Amino acid sequence: MVIPENILRELIALIKQGDETRVREFLISNIKELPQKTQDAIITAFLEEALLKENGDSLISDFRGQGIGLAKAIEREADELERQIKLAEIKKQI
Repeated sequence: MVIPENILRELIALIKQGDETRVREFLISNIKELPQKTQDAIITAFLEEALLKENGDSLISDFRGQGIGLAKAIEREADELERQIKLAEIKKQI
């Protein structure tokens, strides 16, 4: 399913006007006319925004903490892989 041309034109016009409230109202009013993937993306964006407004700094801090933890875990895995490669190279030489 593609976005109907009339809806797309009206949405673009609203976006160009820069009125975020009207864009939101339009999206909510016409959500059933949009492809399912687009509907899901809009709902997700609205949900994320609501969560950020409600939990703001703590939610952002949690995301950052998880990102740092993930980066450290990836780094540890890369170090271990590098160690195993070096060990395999040494074994080949023996």
